[in-house]
Parts: sequence; structure tokens; C-alpha cells
Amino acid sequence: MTLPVKNAIISFLVYSYVPGSIGVSNATLLTFFILHYPVIWPVVLVVFSGALLIYTLNRFTDIHEDAINLPPRVEFFRRYGKTILTIAGILYACSLGIVTLHSSTAGIIAILPIIIAFLYSHFRLKKFFLVKNILISTGFTCSVLIVGAYFNDVTIRILLLAIIIFGAILVNTIIFDIKDQKGDKLCQIQTIPVKCGIRTTKVCCFVLLLPLFLIALFLMTIDIRSSIILPILGYITSYTYFSGDSEQYPWWYFGLYVDGEFIYLLGMLIILFMAGPVHFN
Repeated sequence: MTLPVKNAIISFLVYSYVPGSIGVSNATLLTFFILHYPVIWPVVLVVFSGALLIYTLNRFTDIHEDAINLPPRVEFFRRYGKTILTIAGILYACSLGIVTLHSSTAGIIAILPIIIAFLYSHFRLKKFFLVKNILISTGFTCSVLIVGAYFNDVTIRILLLAIIIFGAILVNTIIFDIKDQKGDKLCQIQTIPVKCGIRTTKVCCFVLLLPLFLIALFLMTIDIRSSIILPILGYITSYTYFSGDSEQYPWWYFGLYVDGEFIYLLGMLIILFMAGPVHFN
């Protein structure tokens, strides 16, 4: 009995995108922390549930590619996808209403990732080179911008933080494309690993990461809280570096190691929120 339960938990963590959705909302918590704002939980919830809703919908539209790249994920969503979709939809609708009542601009930013996901999935824009990566990164960046919109605060710090998140997620999505090469080739989806190979992909990611480190260092000169960004970028650099030149990876590499920066970030934020004078609303 223990083994099936253990396998079910692992499958849920790897395939449900609940940890990934927590990661998206961690970017929102990071923004609250760096900008010294109180944590507004409906804002965090609308980001979390929106990410979960988008990912779950995308799994249904990408079922043919996933059947080639990762059959266990297809089976998982056939069994639990509708339940996850329903829960995510309810949470998103409720939290969106609360956020929009306070700030219509924040509500629009919360809806923007859904619009992006619809365009991405309905028009199959992922077939075009880098379009998928840019759209996903743009949607993720809304988790930062929504905080500025909620507090009517558009400053250089929040814009630079949004650039860092955009670049970090862009690298993340490019690295994730490595594991999907086989299915992407068969479906004629043009990605950097498909067109250029894994080694060139890693070089491109390092080039993208360099200016992000420089921006983070600049933000540290404004506020020392921004130093929390450097280890996150260092973690992303590490899994980029250790990405092998083979298409074969253990199940945990992309399920846990890549995206693991969000686990680190959540842990750090919990410690800092508990230790410092941070307010929760």
C-alpha cells in the first residue's frame, strides 16, 4: 500500500503543476518583500490559481506532444485533469473578483496571462520559433507587475525586477525544451534545442543570464533586500550548466531540479517574513 501512495504523491508533485504554480506566486511574494509592501493574499491566490488554470488547460491542448514526450503525464491528466481544472477555475474567479474590486488595473494584469495562454494554445503559436518561450515569460512577469498595479506604484525597481523574472523564466523554458526535443521534432515545433542543439542552447542561456546578474547587483545598491535574487539566478545557472548533452534525463531532473529555484525562494521568503517586520493582510 505504501508504494502506490508514494508514487501517487510523486506523480501529483511532478505532473499537477501545483508546485510550479506556487513558484509563480512566489515571484509575487518576492515583489511584496523587495518593495516593502504588506502581503495581499487575494493577489497571491489569483496568481497561483491563474497559473494552475493555464497549465492544466495547456496539458489538454498539448496531449499529442505529451503522448510522445511524457506518456505518464497524459495518463495523470486523463484521471485528474478535470478536477484540477475545476478547483483552479473556482479559486481564480473568486480571487480575481476581490482583486479587481480594489484595482481594475491589477484585475486586467491578472487576466492577461489567461489571454496569452488562449492565444498560445488556440492558435498553436508554439510552432513558431521562441514565441512560446516569450509568451510564457511575459505571462509569468505579470506576477510581478500585478503588485505595482495593486498599489498604483510603477517605479524603476519593479520594472527591473520584472525584467529579471522575465529573463529567468525565459531561460527556464528554454532548458525545459531540451526534454521535449523528440516530440517537438515530430510535431515540427521549432525550439532552440531543436534548431541549434543542446550545447548552443546552454550558451544562449548563459548570455541571457549575465545581464540579469548585473541588474540584480544594481538593485542591491538601492535596497539590500534585492540580494535574495542572486542565489536564485545562481541556481538557474547551475541547472543550465549541468544540463547534459543527451536527451535522456532522470525523472527528477526536470520535475524537481529545474524549477527548484522556486522551492528555495519560498523557503527564504518564509524565513525572512518570520524574522523581519513584514506585514500580512
